[in-house]
Amino acid sequence: MYDWLNRLLDWLDRLPKAASFALALLLIAVVGFGDYSTGHELSFSIFYVVPVAVAAFSLSKRIALAVAFLCALSWFAADLATGHTYSHYLIPYWNAAIRLAFFSITALAVFVYKASLQAERERARTDSLTGLANARGFYETAALELERMCRFKRSASLAYLDCDDFKQVNDTWGHLVGSQVLRVIGETMKAHLRSYDLPARIGGDEFVVLLPETDSAQTEIALEKLRLRLLTAMKERGWPVTLSIGVVTVSPAGDEPLLIDELIKQADSLMYEAKNSGKDRIVLRDAR
Repeated sequence: MYDWLNRLLDWLDRLPKAASFALALLLIAVVGFGDYSTGHELSFSIFYVVPVAVAAFSLSKRIALAVAFLCALSWFAADLATGHTYSHYLIPYWNAAIRLAFFSITALAVFVYKASLQAERERARTDSLTGLANARGFYETAALELERMCRFKRSASLAYLDCDDFKQVNDTWGHLVGSQVLRVIGETMKAHLRSYDLPARIGGDEFVVLLPETDSAQTEIALEKLRLRLLTAMKERGWPVTLSIGVVTVSPAGDEPLLIDELIKQADSLMYEAKNSGKDRIVLRDAR
Protein backbone atom coordinates (compact mmCIF):
# COMPACT_ATOMS: atom_id res chain seq x y z
CA MET A 1 0.00 0.00 0.00
CA TYR A 2 2.78 2.42 0.93
CA ASP A 3 4.71 1.67 -2.28
CA TRP A 4 1.57 2.19 -4.35
CA LEU A 5 0.98 5.54 -2.66
CA ASN A 6 4.59 6.59 -3.24
CA ARG A 7 4.32 5.74 -6.93
CA LEU A 8 1.12 7.76 -7.20
CA LEU A 9 2.69 10.75 -5.44
CA ASP A 10 5.78 10.55 -7.66
CA TRP A 11 3.54 10.50 -10.72
CA LEU A 12 1.67 13.57 -9.49
CA ASP A 13 4.95 15.32 -8.74
CA ARG A 14 6.17 14.74 -12.31
CA LEU A 15 2.89 15.79 -13.90
CA PRO A 16 3.07 19.18 -15.70
CA LYS A 17 1.42 21.98 -13.76
CA ALA A 18 -1.20 22.63 -16.44
CA ALA A 19 -2.09 18.94 -16.56
CA SER A 20 -2.40 18.82 -12.76
CA PHE A 21 -4.75 21.80 -12.76
CA ALA A 22 -6.81 20.32 -15.59
CA LEU A 23 -7.02 17.02 -13.70
CA ALA A 24 -8.24 18.81 -10.56
CA LEU A 25 -10.93 20.66 -12.53
CA LEU A 26 -12.03 17.43 -14.22
CA LEU A 27 -12.33 15.69 -10.87
CA ILE A 28 -14.40 18.57 -9.49
CA ALA A 29 -16.74 18.30 -12.47
CA VAL A 30 -17.07 14.51 -12.06
CA VAL A 31 -17.73 14.69 -8.32
CA GLY A 32 -20.09 17.65 -8.77
CA PHE A 33 -22.09 15.77 -11.39
CA GLY A 34 -22.27 12.73 -9.10
CA ASP A 35 -23.37 14.94 -6.22
CA TYR A 36 -26.13 16.47 -8.33
CA SER A 37 -27.24 13.14 -9.87
CA THR A 38 -27.71 11.37 -6.53
CA GLY A 39 -29.87 14.13 -5.11
CA HIS A 40 -29.98 15.51 -1.60
CA GLU A 41 -30.06 12.21 0.29
CA LEU A 42 -26.57 11.03 -0.69
CA SER A 43 -23.62 13.32 -0.04
CA PHE A 44 -20.48 13.23 -2.19
CA SER A 45 -18.63 15.79 -0.07
CA ILE A 46 -15.79 13.46 0.91
CA PHE A 47 -14.86 12.85 -2.73
CA TYR A 48 -14.06 16.53 -3.23
CA VAL A 49 -10.98 15.83 -1.12
CA VAL A 50 -9.40 14.10 -4.15
CA PRO A 51 -9.12 17.18 -6.45
CA VAL A 52 -8.08 19.25 -3.43
CA ALA A 53 -5.29 16.77 -2.65
CA VAL A 54 -4.18 16.67 -6.31
CA ALA A 55 -3.91 20.47 -6.41
CA ALA A 56 -2.18 20.73 -3.03
CA PHE A 57 0.44 18.11 -3.92
CA SER A 58 1.12 19.22 -7.49
CA LEU A 59 0.53 22.97 -7.46
CA SER A 60 1.04 26.00 -5.25
CA LYS A 61 -0.71 26.69 -1.96
CA ARG A 62 -2.70 29.55 -3.51
CA ILE A 63 -4.00 27.39 -6.36
CA ALA A 64 -4.81 24.55 -3.94
CA LEU A 65 -6.93 26.94 -1.86
CA ALA A 66 -8.62 28.15 -5.06
CA VAL A 67 -9.46 24.54 -5.91
CA ALA A 68 -10.84 24.11 -2.38
CA PHE A 69 -13.10 27.11 -3.03
CA LEU A 70 -14.25 25.63 -6.36
CA CYS A 71 -15.06 22.34 -4.60
CA ALA A 72 -17.18 24.16 -2.02
CA LEU A 73 -18.85 26.14 -4.80
CA SER A 74 -19.55 22.97 -6.78
CA TRP A 75 -21.15 21.34 -3.73
CA PHE A 76 -23.20 24.48 -3.10
CA ALA A 77 -24.45 24.60 -6.72
CA ALA A 78 -25.31 20.89 -6.70
CA ASP A 79 -27.16 21.32 -3.42
CA LEU A 80 -29.22 24.24 -4.73
CA ALA A 81 -29.94 22.39 -7.97
CA THR A 82 -31.63 19.54 -6.08
CA GLY A 83 -34.31 21.96 -4.93
CA HIS A 84 -34.10 20.84 -1.32
CA THR A 85 -35.83 23.17 1.14
CA TYR A 86 -34.11 23.96 4.44
CA SER A 87 -35.74 25.25 7.61
CA HIS A 88 -33.75 28.47 7.24
CA TYR A 89 -32.47 30.05 4.04
CA LEU A 90 -28.97 30.58 5.54
CA ILE A 91 -28.39 26.87 6.22
CA PRO A 92 -26.98 25.99 2.74
CA TYR A 93 -24.63 28.98 3.00
CA TRP A 94 -23.49 27.80 6.42
CA ASN A 95 -22.93 24.27 5.10
CA ALA A 96 -20.98 25.62 2.15
CA ALA A 97 -18.77 27.67 4.49
CA ILE A 98 -18.13 24.61 6.66
CA ARG A 99 -17.17 22.54 3.61
CA LEU A 100 -14.92 25.35 2.37
CA ALA A 101 -13.15 25.36 5.73
CA PHE A 102 -12.78 21.56 5.59
CA PHE A 103 -11.45 21.57 2.04
CA SER A 104 -9.05 24.43 2.83
CA ILE A 105 -7.71 22.61 5.91
CA THR A 106 -7.27 19.50 3.78
CA ALA A 107 -5.35 21.48 1.15
CA LEU A 108 -3.04 22.97 3.78
CA ALA A 109 -2.50 19.58 5.43
CA VAL A 110 -1.53 17.97 2.12
CA PHE A 111 0.72 20.92 1.31
CA VAL A 112 2.52 20.53 4.66
CA TYR A 113 2.82 16.78 4.11
CA LYS A 114 4.39 17.36 0.69
CA ALA A 115 6.92 19.79 2.20
CA SER A 116 7.87 17.30 4.92
CA LEU A 117 8.12 14.49 2.36
CA GLN A 118 10.43 16.57 0.17
CA ALA A 119 12.56 17.49 3.20
CA GLU A 120 12.81 13.83 4.17
CA ARG A 121 13.85 12.85 0.65
CA GLU A 122 16.42 15.63 0.61
CA ARG A 123 17.90 14.46 3.93
CA ALA A 124 18.13 10.92 2.56
CA ARG A 125 20.26 12.23 -0.33
CA THR A 126 22.44 14.65 1.65
CA ASP A 127 25.58 14.05 3.68
CA SER A 128 24.81 15.49 7.12
CA LEU A 129 28.43 16.43 7.86
CA THR A 130 29.35 18.40 4.73
CA GLY A 131 25.97 19.35 3.28
CA LEU A 132 26.99 17.84 -0.06
CA ALA A 133 25.10 15.05 -1.78
CA ASN A 134 25.75 11.61 -0.32
CA ALA A 135 26.46 8.50 -2.39
CA ARG A 136 22.77 7.77 -2.95
CA GLY A 137 21.95 11.31 -4.02
CA PHE A 138 25.00 11.48 -6.26
CA TYR A 139 24.35 8.19 -8.05
CA GLU A 140 20.71 9.08 -8.74
CA THR A 141 21.42 12.56 -10.09
CA ALA A 142 24.66 11.76 -11.90
CA ALA A 143 23.11 8.87 -13.81
CA LEU A 144 20.39 11.17 -15.17
CA GLU A 145 22.89 13.92 -15.98
CA LEU A 146 25.18 11.55 -17.88
CA GLU A 147 22.24 10.27 -19.87
CA ARG A 148 21.35 13.86 -20.78
CA MET A 149 24.95 14.64 -21.77
CA CYS A 150 25.01 11.62 -24.06
CA ARG A 151 21.66 12.46 -25.63
CA PHE A 152 22.75 16.01 -26.49
CA LYS A 153 26.32 15.00 -27.40
CA ARG A 154 27.94 17.11 -24.68
CA SER A 155 31.13 16.44 -22.75
CA ALA A 156 31.15 15.78 -19.03
CA SER A 157 33.89 15.02 -16.51
CA LEU A 158 33.94 13.11 -13.26
CA ALA A 159 36.56 13.74 -10.59
CA TYR A 160 37.41 11.50 -7.64
CA LEU A 161 39.11 13.33 -4.74
CA ASP A 162 40.83 11.70 -1.78
CA CYS A 163 42.40 13.46 1.21
CA ASP A 164 46.13 12.81 1.55
CA ASP A 165 47.36 12.21 5.12
CA PHE A 166 43.86 12.47 6.57
CA LYS A 167 44.65 9.70 9.06
CA GLN A 168 47.45 11.86 10.44
CA VAL A 169 44.90 14.56 11.30
CA ASN A 170 42.68 12.09 13.13
CA ASP A 171 45.64 10.57 14.98
CA THR A 172 47.14 13.94 15.96
CA TRP A 173 44.10 16.15 16.67
CA GLY A 174 41.27 13.66 16.98
CA HIS A 175 38.16 12.88 15.01
CA LEU A 176 36.45 16.18 15.80
CA VAL A 177 39.14 18.03 13.88
CA GLY A 178 38.93 15.38 11.19
CA SER A 179 35.23 16.19 10.84
CA GLN A 180 36.11 19.90 10.60
CA VAL A 181 38.49 19.09 7.74
CA LEU A 182 35.70 17.35 5.85
CA ARG A 183 33.28 20.23 6.50
CA VAL A 184 35.78 22.78 5.20
CA ILE A 185 36.32 20.69 2.06
CA GLY A 186 32.56 20.56 1.52
CA GLU A 187 32.18 24.31 2.06
CA THR A 188 35.06 25.08 -0.30
CA MET A 189 33.67 22.83 -3.02
CA LYS A 190 30.23 24.41 -2.79
CA ALA A 191 31.71 27.91 -2.86
CA HIS A 192 34.04 27.44 -5.81
CA LEU A 193 32.23 25.06 -8.15
CA ARG A 194 29.52 26.07 -10.60
CA SER A 195 25.92 25.93 -9.43
CA TYR A 196 25.15 23.04 -11.78
CA ASP A 197 28.21 20.95 -10.87
CA LEU A 198 27.46 18.03 -8.57
CA PRO A 199 29.89 17.55 -5.67
CA ALA A 200 29.33 14.70 -3.22
CA ARG A 201 30.95 12.91 -0.32
CA ILE A 202 30.78 9.18 -1.02
CA GLY A 203 33.11 7.81 1.64
CA GLY A 204 35.00 8.72 4.80
CA ASP A 205 37.42 11.22 3.22
CA GLU A 206 36.50 10.58 -0.41
CA PHE A 207 34.65 13.04 -2.62
CA VAL A 208 33.45 13.09 -6.22
CA VAL A 209 32.40 15.89 -8.55
CA LEU A 210 30.45 15.62 -11.79
CA LEU A 211 31.14 18.55 -14.08
CA PRO A 212 28.59 18.72 -16.93
CA GLU A 213 29.30 20.63 -20.16
CA THR A 214 33.06 20.43 -19.50
CA ASP A 215 35.81 19.05 -21.75
CA SER A 216 39.27 17.89 -20.65
CA ALA A 217 40.95 21.30 -20.90
CA GLN A 218 38.17 23.11 -19.02
CA THR A 219 38.06 20.39 -16.39
CA GLU A 220 41.79 20.57 -15.74
CA ILE A 221 41.64 24.34 -15.25
CA ALA A 222 38.59 24.18 -12.97
CA LEU A 223 39.93 21.37 -10.81
CA GLU A 224 43.39 22.88 -10.49
CA LYS A 225 41.76 26.06 -9.17
CA LEU A 226 39.70 23.98 -6.77
CA ARG A 227 42.75 22.00 -5.63
CA LEU A 228 44.67 25.20 -4.89
CA ARG A 229 41.75 26.69 -2.98
CA LEU A 230 41.40 23.52 -0.94
CA LEU A 231 45.16 23.52 -0.27
CA THR A 232 44.97 27.15 0.88
CA ALA A 233 42.05 26.35 3.20
CA MET A 234 44.02 23.49 4.76
CA LYS A 235 47.20 25.55 5.21
CA GLU A 236 45.29 28.44 6.80
CA ARG A 237 44.16 26.07 9.54
CA GLY A 238 47.48 24.29 9.92
CA TRP A 239 46.17 20.96 8.65
CA PRO A 240 48.67 18.81 6.67
CA VAL A 241 46.04 17.70 4.17
CA THR A 242 46.34 17.76 0.39
CA LEU A 243 44.12 16.30 -2.32
CA SER A 244 44.89 13.61 -4.88
CA ILE A 245 42.44 13.82 -7.77
CA GLY A 246 41.65 11.41 -10.57
CA VAL A 247 39.49 12.64 -13.46
CA VAL A 248 37.82 11.01 -16.46
CA THR A 249 36.15 12.96 -19.27
CA VAL A 250 33.28 11.51 -21.29
CA SER A 251 33.42 12.32 -25.00
CA PRO A 252 30.20 13.40 -26.73
CA ALA A 253 30.97 11.07 -29.64
CA GLY A 254 29.68 7.91 -27.96
CA ASP A 255 26.11 6.77 -28.54
CA GLU A 256 25.78 4.87 -25.29
CA PRO A 257 26.38 6.60 -21.94
CA LEU A 258 28.91 4.99 -19.66
CA LEU A 259 27.54 3.72 -16.38
CA ILE A 260 28.27 5.98 -13.43
CA ASP A 261 29.78 3.01 -11.59
CA GLU A 262 32.28 2.51 -14.40
CA LEU A 263 33.26 6.18 -14.48
CA ILE A 264 33.79 6.23 -10.71
CA LYS A 265 35.90 3.10 -11.00
CA GLN A 266 38.11 4.71 -13.66
CA ALA A 267 38.40 8.00 -11.76
CA ASP A 268 39.22 6.09 -8.56
CA SER A 269 42.02 4.27 -10.37
CA LEU A 270 43.43 7.58 -11.60
CA MET A 271 43.22 9.00 -8.07
CA TYR A 272 45.42 6.15 -6.81
CA GLU A 273 47.80 6.89 -9.65
CA ALA A 274 48.01 10.48 -8.40
CA LYS A 275 48.71 9.24 -4.87
CA ASN A 276 51.38 6.82 -5.99
CA SER A 277 53.13 9.49 -8.05
CA GLY A 278 53.58 11.90 -5.14
CA LYS A 279 50.11 13.02 -3.95
CA ASP A 280 48.64 16.55 -4.16
CA ARG A 281 48.09 16.40 -7.91
CA ILE A 282 45.58 15.73 -10.67
CA VAL A 283 45.66 12.84 -13.14
CA LEU A 284 43.21 13.28 -15.98
CA ARG A 285 42.31 11.01 -18.90
CA ASP A 286 39.47 10.38 -21.33
CA ALA A 287 37.04 7.67 -20.28
CA ARG A 288 37.67 4.25 -21.78
